[in-house]
Amino acid sequence: MGQSQAKENDVLILFVDEPVPNSSAKILSKKVTELYEGHQQFEEQIIKMARKNNATLAKIEDYHAPDKKKPYHQGMVSIYSYGNMDSLRKRVESRRDSLDRVQLNESNENSLVYFFRPRSMRTNSYDLTIDGKVVIYMKPDSTVIVKPGNKTELTFSARTYANPNSVTMRVQPGKVYYVECRTIGSPPFSMFPFFSPVDSHVGRYLFNSVIAQRGRKK
Repeated sequence: MGQSQAKENDVLILFVDEPVPNSSAKILSKKVTELYEGHQQFEEQIIKMARKNNATLAKIEDYHAPDKKKPYHQGMVSIYSYGNMDSLRKRVESRRDSLDRVQLNESNENSLVYFFRPRSMRTNSYDLTIDGKVVIYMKPDSTVIVKPGNKTELTFSARTYANPNSVTMRVQPGKVYYVECRTIGSPPFSMFPFFSPVDSHVGRYLFNSVIAQRGRKK
């Protein structure tokens, strides 16, 4: 269990607004593209690239959020070697947690869950149901904010054609959550809804990008 957790966390990915330590050594830079899946799968590509080159640190230098012209995740990514990863990870996580606290204080909520549906190569839409209640028809450029209150779990589900998907997520006080909503599979009848959690420092950017795309519609 401990070894598995260590393996999952052996590469730290910094987002565009997070600085790389001066003492890190760049190994290489490469454009990474995820055509069909979400940001989580985009990051999985980065982790594989880093591990292949014995890198412990990656930085998304330039990031393209899905839009009408290019409905996929893409970014220029650099990977680095860096010695004191434990200390760096603590600093980065502390900064990210402080941003969450500011967001919660401004909203006067214990926790928040942001659902968003960016542009995609697959455009199937569906009703998003949370704890048995339909909250939105989730089509591209859709967003919805859920306030769990005192709940410790949320169950959200959706169905495309005959293909349902349901996820139960634990919700902790003091946390901000982002969930990217997509469809995966082969169109049209083998597609099903897919929910992908995104870390809040990235989710904030993607959520706002979806809102911006919606504002550009003619």
